[in-house]
Amino acid sequence: MRFPMVLLAAALLAGCTSQGATGPQSGPLPTGQVTYWDLLRTQFEDHLKTDRFAKIPSDLRHKIATCMANDVVDNVTPAQLAHLDAVAAGTETPDPDLQSKLDTQVTASIEKLDSGDLELLKPYCPDDVASYYKAAGQ
Repeated sequence: MRFPMVLLAAALLAGCTSQGATGPQSGPLPTGQVTYWDLLRTQFEDHLKTDRFAKIPSDLRHKIATCMANDVVDNVTPAQLAHLDAVAAGTETPDPDLQSKLDTQVTASIEKLDSGDLELLKPYCPDDVASYYKAAGQ
C-alpha cells in the first residue's frame, strides 16, 4: 500500500495547514483545520481497525496510531512538515523526493505493525508497546 499518497489526497480534501515548527499538534487548529500529523494518525487508526487487530482494545489502538504518527513526523524537518501541510492545503506542489521518503517509511511501519513488530515505537510509547504485545499474546 502507498499510504502517504493516500494521506495527501485526503489532506487535500480536508484542507490542512501548517502546524509550524512546534511539533505535532493533536486535533484541529484554531481555524478548524487538521494537521498532517492528524491525518497520519487517522490513517494508522483506520489500519488498526481491521480484523487482524480485533483483540487489541480500541484505546490502545489509538495510542499505537499516535505513536506511529509521531515516528513519521519525527523523521521530517519542520520545513518539510510545513511543506506537507501546504501541499495538503493545496498551496504547494508535492516534493517527489519527500513523498518517496514518506512512502517508504510509512509502508515499512505498516509492514512491521502487521508482523507484530513495534520495536520502532518504543522511544515514543514504551508502556503502550508493552501493552500491545500483551494484548496480542506476544
